[in-house]
Amino acid sequence: MSSRRLLFLLVLVLLAVPAAGNGAVSGDSQSGADAAASTARTAAALDPGRVIRTRRSWECRGSLRRYGRLPIKVISRMPNPGNGDAIRLVGCYGDGNRRTVDLILDVRGNGRDRGTGYDAVKIGQSSRDLVVTGHAECGRKRGDFHQDVVQAMSGRRITFRRFRSGAPREHRWTCWGAGGGWFVAHGNGVMPRRVVCVRCRIAAYNQVMRIHDSVRSGARRSIFGFHRSYGIFIGPEAIRPVNRRNRVIRF
Repeated sequence: MSSRRLLFLLVLVLLAVPAAGNGAVSGDSQSGADAAASTARTAAALDPGRVIRTRRSWECRGSLRRYGRLPIKVISRMPNPGNGDAIRLVGCYGDGNRRTVDLILDVRGNGRDRGTGYDAVKIGQSSRDLVVTGHAECGRKRGDFHQDVVQAMSGRRITFRRFRSGAPREHRWTCWGAGGGWFVAHGNGVMPRRVVCVRCRIAAYNQVMRIHDSVRSGARRSIFGFHRSYGIFIGPEAIRPVNRRNRVIRF
């Protein structure tokens, strides 16, 4: 091969390198723009239409829309032991769109003198079509009070998404977990159906996930932490329970 032809090929290679580099930079910039847009959409979706602040047990009956534009955010600063469950969803329902959040919870407790001595969240009387996010912490459990993070006694198509209580990896908890941190068992109304915690992080002292008489209910892609009894218990009466890709940490 002649020296002139070698020189020509070398020039072509040198010209190609910047072009490839520019393409990579352009692609990275587009990815960054897409990520920023996704973050903005997420923030907009969680921008509450109304913020409710309370120091007493807060209860939703019927449509959440009667409180204002969804999502509704509830900030609970209940002193211990309080006058009942911090949040009560009694026949409560959202807009039915599983892609949007209906309710954001900010239930503040410190495991001692701040926060409810009862359940942080109670679901009953055929609540339905809810997407809930946020976090819930308890105060000190007093005497024989029953205290869970979330107790679902009824409900249809209810998803808790990226919900938090305590810190499983750091071995921290504020709620006792009498039935469980995430406790689904039929108690009133219709049997719980498709009541699921997705990508949740929940820690409780006693036991952390317990699923009894229900249909297609449980958790997936969640991390649970517990200390005393057990991490996950699924009773024989549970119909097609959901227990997928969950991790349990004992501390």
